[in-house]
Amino acid sequence: MDFALFLDFDGTLVDIAPRPDAVVVEPGLIDNLEALRRRLGGALALVSGRPIAQIDGFLTPARFDAAGLHGVERRREGEIVGGRPEDHPDLRRQVERLHADSAPLANVLIEDKGASVAVHWRLASAEDAQRAEALVKEAAGLLGGAYRLQLG
Repeated sequence: MDFALFLDFDGTLVDIAPRPDAVVVEPGLIDNLEALRRRLGGALALVSGRPIAQIDGFLTPARFDAAGLHGVERRREGEIVGGRPEDHPDLRRQVERLHADSAPLANVLIEDKGASVAVHWRLASAEDAQRAEALVKEAAGLLGGAYRLQLG
């Protein structure tokens, strides 16, 4: 086979949900993915901004080749490389700071992914959303060029 199929999890395999833990895996999805993987001779992988362990939790008992954390973490043929939180001490400090500084903001969710972090403010008031965005930009500035800020 001369090609592989890479499928995004959120927004492709499952609908976007108001909170990351609220996605719903439709009945039959896992069986369909398993059949597709067999048909492609194994040349199927899932990609996500989530950690691979979260994808596994949604798709249990299946385990697919995957790229998690926007490629920081990868699994191929059962072996996971990258994505260890302890390899990111500067980021870990900023995540702690984001938790503390965003605590007074209603409906702002800090999604700690270990080797990356997502800050969700779509359910927050305009004022709290603006403050959350400022906190994220400040944290990114303190991290310098070692990390990339991706607003979405």
